[in-house]
Amino acid sequence: ATAIPQEDALYLEMTVRSGVEIRHPGTVILLGDLNPGGIVIADGDIIIWGRLRGIAHAGAGGNSECLIMALQMEPTQLRIADAVARAPEKPPMQFSPEVAHITPQGIRIARATDFSRNQFTKSNQEP
Repeated sequence: ATAIPQEDALYLEMTVRSGVEIRHPGTVILLGDLNPGGIVIADGDIIIWGRLRGIAHAGAGGNSECLIMALQMEPTQLRIADAVARAPEKPPMQFSPEVAHITPQGIRIARATDFSRNQFTKSNQEP
């Protein structure tokens, strides 16, 4: 398989507020928060060095190997490629950096300390 070339990463130092939509044909790295009502759509990964409380859509061009990472994951909605997930009913009691990725069962969230891309790609290749 050949890699699909993407644009350079977009680095933003801001808070994405309600009503703001960021679209980029590569990876988006946000140093700040993504508030409810804010949207980030990227053909690559989305990395948020802050709170993710809005909508994040990684792999918008159909790449299911893309990831969404955040220091505090409380999304309104997560999308990776064609898969969609919403936040659990009850917010977690403690927060730690987390990674959202696609498995054969759909979008799953793992603690960043427990996540390995090698493990992720192996599990995606299983039937």
